[in-house]
Parts: sequence; C-alpha cells; structure tokens
Amino acid sequence: MTKIKNSSASSVEGTSEFLFLSNYNLHDDSWQSEFEKRIENYFFKLHNLLETKEGFYQITRLAESRRREFRKTDLAEFRLTTPITNIPETAELLQMTEEATVITK
Repeated sequence: MTKIKNSSASSVEGTSEFLFLSNYNLHDDSWQSEFEKRIENYFFKLHNLLETKEGFYQITRLAESRRREFRKTDLAEFRLTTPITNIPETAELLQMTEEATVITK
C-alpha cells in the first residue's frame, strides 16, 4: 500500500494507482452505496448504447477485439474456439470504460 501511495502515478487522474486509491479511501459507511450507484449508472448507459444500431455495432466490435486478444493466448486451442466475424484482424483493439463507452485500447 505504501508503494502505491508514494508512487508518482498515484496523483495522476486516470491511472490505475489513482483509481485504486480513490476506491480504497472511500469511507466504510459510503463505499457500498457509491459502488451501487456506479453499477446502476453503468448499466443505464450500456442500455442506452445498445438501443442504437451504432451502439450495437460498437459492442460487436468490442467483443471481436476481445476474441482477437484471446486467440493469442495458450487457451485458444484452435481457431473455431471463438466465433469469427468479417472484422479485420488488424482492427484496433478496444476496451469499455466505466462510462459504458467503447474506446481504443
């Protein structure tokens, strides 16, 4: 814990260290309601995203991005382990943010 607190990244908003400490420092009487609120907001935004055709496509591209990452691991025994799409293998890798937004990784 001391190493995280003392790291230079702990004061830079958006870093893993900053996010960890922000969550760790929540008070015992408020952390649960704070996380419940975040989860509810996430699913609300995700639902709104999936209500649109473009949002559905974003999620499909995200899923394919994750499958491409998985295929590089030892767990991917053969090509038919995961579905295949027409999204190129060279497409950018994607990730989902806490705000239910798909961004480039």
